[in-house]
Amino acid sequence: MSFWKIINVENPRFVLFLIFFAVVLMFPYINVFNLRGEEALRLIPSWEMFKRGDWINLTYLGEFYYNKPPFFYWMTIISSKIVGWQELTVRILSILSTVLIAFGVFLFSNKLFQNKKMAVLSSLIFVTFLDVWFWYGWIGEIDISLTLFVFIMMASQYLGFSKNSSKWIIFSGFMAGIVFLFKGFPSYLFYGLTFLGLSIYFKRFWVLFRSSYLVAYLLAIIIPMLWIINTLDPWKHIEVLFRESFMRAEEGKNIGKFVKHLLMFPLENIKQTLPASIFLLYLIGKQIYSKMKNKVFMVTPEELKAFGVILAINYIPYYLSAGSHGRYLLPLFPFVAVIAGYYIYNASEKVKKVFVLTLFFFFILKGIQVFVIAPAMIKKSGLIKNVAADMMNYIHTDKKIACSCEKHKAVCFWIDVFGDTIVAKPSVYPDWTYLITCTEYKEGNLIKSYKYRKDTIELRVK
Repeated sequence: MSFWKIINVENPRFVLFLIFFAVVLMFPYINVFNLRGEEALRLIPSWEMFKRGDWINLTYLGEFYYNKPPFFYWMTIISSKIVGWQELTVRILSILSTVLIAFGVFLFSNKLFQNKKMAVLSSLIFVTFLDVWFWYGWIGEIDISLTLFVFIMMASQYLGFSKNSSKWIIFSGFMAGIVFLFKGFPSYLFYGLTFLGLSIYFKRFWVLFRSSYLVAYLLAIIIPMLWIINTLDPWKHIEVLFRESFMRAEEGKNIGKFVKHLLMFPLENIKQTLPASIFLLYLIGKQIYSKMKNKVFMVTPEELKAFGVILAINYIPYYLSAGSHGRYLLPLFPFVAVIAGYYIYNASEKVKKVFVLTLFFFFILKGIQVFVIAPAMIKKSGLIKNVAADMMNYIHTDKKIACSCEKHKAVCFWIDVFGDTIVAKPSVYPDWTYLITCTEYKEGNLIKSYKYRKDTIELRVK
């Protein structure tokens, strides 16, 4: 067997090996690399919910936290039962979600096209999207877990609408309610725009008022309402979730930001979905050019045309909102992977070979990130958990511990875990004994200061 037959995207074993290897490369240093981005903001409310035993009302450093619904935090607590409280607690949720999405992409593509080779290629494409593989696929934030549930919801909508299946439609409403419990009102945006796109493509609008659809809409509302009405302040939750979901649109009032966004956002999306995006754009461009020349290059099946409409309709609000971030579009990536899998699988042998070689280049980049950049960053900045561990030598956990170090909130989380306590803001614990601070708020006497990156973190006692 020749070399090119072995490393061909039509060889399922080769593609499965690449998927396995890509996932494996997400694990090195995963439990050593410092908590980054919003990871601590996911761990602290989960820890406090776990310690307080209140599964309805979220708190963050002792204050009620209204910005997010509780579903991801429930998942984090379940994860802690298996791996304990550490970096892996939230990161394993992202890796598991990535793997499940890849499997879902395989099942969905295979159901549509009855081609397992094409389906497994689509799974590989999703896993190796730049933003998935190098960041959101393993980092402990909500986005990739949200993507899993939105993908299930949208796939159910497509199957229900295109096949006239009431059970899929009703299930999609159930999933819309669960997605709301992840991130609030954007779930309804994805849900409504997907049905709008399907209605436009299939030219069937009145079906949206059939009984199965009405049941689905009711489920989408009842599920989050069951949580909201049991919170201590339901209207506050609704207000904050609404503002959190749509405040980005306000930035569109700045003309300069808006124009810049219109120009740069598509480029950001192309970067997010590298390397497959370059090949997809090339193949679609070649298809359009061939049609203009009255030549047949590649036939686009009806399913992909429908996906194109769905993606376009869902893309518009984010494209027109200057405050939108590329990660908001992650829930659409599984469908992009299905489309890219079809085009690349049906491309010429030369295109497939170039795609494989490009993937090899990205595997090298991923290896550099994991085995060179990550250790270098750890060595340069140190481990924030070591700062917290040293602080514990001076802290008596039977006393109240306050934290005003918002910038490096991970240190507050580690004090929580090491002390088996709940650290809160000074406003919550005005009678605090110990204060962890990296701000201008510096009451009490300094016990010890620590250099972390370019900042100083202090431990003080009253």
